[in-house]
Amino acid sequence: MLYHLLLIVHIAGFLLMAGTTLATCILFFPVRRHPAKATAVLPVIHSLSIALPIGAPLLLLSGTGLLWLTGGAFLAQRWMLVKLVLVALLPLNGFTIGLAQEKKLKANINARTLRHMHWFYASQLLIFISILVLAVFKFQ
Repeated sequence: MLYHLLLIVHIAGFLLMAGTTLATCILFFPVRRHPAKATAVLPVIHSLSIALPIGAPLLLLSGTGLLWLTGGAFLAQRWMLVKLVLVALLPLNGFTIGLAQEKKLKANINARTLRHMHWFYASQLLIFISILVLAVFKFQ
């Protein structure tokens, strides 16, 4: 019962984080094509980012609980190690590239920064998709 509850919380945390990133990416596409829309869209994007600090602890705590319940059995599998590296890349990418580009974007909206933000969101989505594929298929 506890395993299933932790699994539900784990999936909910993943959905909060990945869904927020996907929504932000979708909202950001028109800004790249029409920079004048940035002043209207950026506050909405910023307000969506509130879900990330909610999803991250849910994901980490439930994942730790799942590993504890299974006795760490998944840690011996290569797919899990790759998944954990990808999970570590998400905040690293967000804090280093994402925050830096967001600050630049707030200071001055230009094509270069918009392009960098576009690639940042694309990389975050690619990491989330990779994590999902690894979790579903559990490659040996």
